[in-house]
Amino acid sequence: MSPQWTDQVCVTLAPASVACTVWSRGWSPQLRARAVLPCTPDDQAPPWRPAVEALRTWLAQHGPRRASVRIVLSNHFLRYLVVPWQAELSGRTERRVLAQHLFQEAYGERAAGWHVQLGSSAYGRPALACAVDRDFHDALVAALAATACRLSALQPLLMLAFNQFVHRLGNDACLFVSEPGRLCSAVFKAGQWHSVQTVRMSPGADIDRLVGRQISVLGIGADVPVFVFDAAASAVASAPQRDGQTFQSLCVASERRVDPAFALLAEAQ
Repeated sequence: MSPQWTDQVCVTLAPASVACTVWSRGWSPQLRARAVLPCTPDDQAPPWRPAVEALRTWLAQHGPRRASVRIVLSNHFLRYLVVPWQAELSGRTERRVLAQHLFQEAYGERAAGWHVQLGSSAYGRPALACAVDRDFHDALVAALAATACRLSALQPLLMLAFNQFVHRLGNDACLFVSEPGRLCSAVFKAGQWHSVQTVRMSPGADIDRLVGRQISVLGIGADVPVFVFDAAASAVASAPQRDGQTFQSLCVASERRVDPAFALLAEAQ
């Protein structure tokens, strides 16, 4: 008989820190615990290891047992690509194999050691695929297994933002998701995933200027709406309109329903 998972844990992992909340299950969930864990960079280790070690230590000391854990990953840890629809593929497993092949074409043999996830998509439509280092994925699973927690979801930041704001995007749009050190862009055409690109940002970079440059690089026409979501400022109560091209800031505070992971994201950046 499987254990009864009584608590729900939400975790956001970023290079600089990890944020965690523990909620009780039931009709009226109660916040049981909350923590923001700083991560110390280690030049001798993979960039994800300090975050995993911080999470492992917290789970061992303060984490609940028999809990389901949902983890949202910073775009720092992820690679993305769009998998085109191919009617000759017989199912999701074959499409994931295709995604693995496309990652290896784009990134070389190092992609052979990546853990690949394929997003859901309607028949005949392309799907978003993401990849993380397999050692990273295995280390997360091991950290949870050591405390008898269960991994219920491993979610990329880009998908978290997409799910929250998809109703704003329309058929043709460009969505930018920024966080300290990273700017991720997703282009949609005819209501479908078209392309995804992630670029580095230097500390203190002007996001508006970088977005403008990426719009030019991506060839986004003036008639295509551009939306920008700043994950580190998701708790800001206002979302000012920018001049020029249809270029708007997205803010979770203006949404009727908000995924609670966004509050953690702002703390973990």
